[in-house]
Amino acid sequence: MSLVNFEVQQPYITPSQLLLAMDKVIPSQTITNAIISTSTLEQRQRILPTHVVGVELAKLS
Repeated sequence: MSLVNFEVQQPYITPSQLLLAMDKVIPSQTITNAIISTSTLEQRQRILPTHVVGVELAKLS
């Protein structure tokens, strides 16, 4: 299937708005519970905190 007249659209929301929306969909307490229940607390220094990584992974699934 070919894409006819395909154009890349600019996002309508900013990254900060997206993170706020994800926090409403997946509350931070839910992410905290998942981190605790899977024993995957941060064991090394990261640029991104575990909560942000958790939200990003949830968006991919």
